[in-house]
Amino acid sequence: MNTGKNNNFSIVIVTFDQRFEQYFVPLLKEIKKQRKDIEVLVQVNGPYLEKYDQAYRKNILNFCAEYANVYPQTYTRFTSLSKMWNTGIQNSSNNNVLVLGDDILIKEGFFDWIERQAQQTPCNECATINRIFAHFMINRDMLADINWFEERLLGIGWEDFDIVRHKQEFKNWDTNKIVSMHNLNLEEPSQKKILGHLKYTEFNRVFYEQKWKSKTAKPERQQYPYYKWTQENYSKMEKK
Repeated sequence: MNTGKNNNFSIVIVTFDQRFEQYFVPLLKEIKKQRKDIEVLVQVNGPYLEKYDQAYRKNILNFCAEYANVYPQTYTRFTSLSKMWNTGIQNSSNNNVLVLGDDILIKEGFFDWIERQAQQTPCNECATINRIFAHFMINRDMLADINWFEERLLGIGWEDFDIVRHKQEFKNWDTNKIVSMHNLNLEEPSQKKILGHLKYTEFNRVFYEQKWKSKTAKPERQQYPYYKWTQENYSKMEKK
């Protein structure tokens, strides 16, 4: 077993209560089986306009505490994917960060492959895995230079379209060492309700199209204050 002592990247995972037993538990177990000492920053999302599940909070914190170098951060209410990605990446101990969706399976040898890939084609910007932003390696310094993920996207979706407008060409690493249920989960009726596929995503789509409605629009160099934007727009995500 490779302990991961020489890993020069951290891992960020965003998750929420409906993914705990089926996805998050086996994912973290497999990560720590393959790389015992690797740093994992877990962003634990909260509910939208609902009461926080205290049993879930207890369970995920206790589970994370079973492993070394796992750092969970909980949010008391639903928080944008962009905000949680940025927070996890900013708090990591390494400039290179592997961002993983919580609804994936990684196979034996995944990290051996990641490390070989990083040596062969060093990632000083961003590299998607299997051509989607459900899992990607990103460089924190590069991300800071282009003003981070857009935190005004208060819901879920369109973060990838927005970031590509800043950096047109990213690397891609293809592998069969990872299995993603991302697209399937987006189509599950129960997941649509939970993820807000019909409400949170719509908010993001409208914002993205307004932001980039001009073909000559240029990336903004200053992040809009998240707290103020949230106070002004949070309730707009609710499906009417």
